[in-house]
Amino acid sequence: MSKLVPPHGGKGLTECLLKGAELEAEKKKAQGLKKITLAPPADRIPLSYSAGRLVLPG
Repeated sequence: MSKLVPPHGGKGLTECLLKGAELEAEKKKAQGLKKITLAPPADRIPLSYSAGRLVLPG
C-alpha cells in the first residue's frame, strides 16, 4: 500500500470558495460580463453526436 500515489497530490484539500471582499469583487466583475442563452439539452444532443460523443440529459 505504501507505493500508492497520495490523493490530491498529497497536499490535502484546499477550500476554493471566495469569502468577504473577494467574493463581492468577483460578483461585481461578473455583472459586467456578456450574458448568453444556452439551448435546452434536447437541442444540444445532435451537437454532441457531431462532436463524436454522446451526452444524455438527466
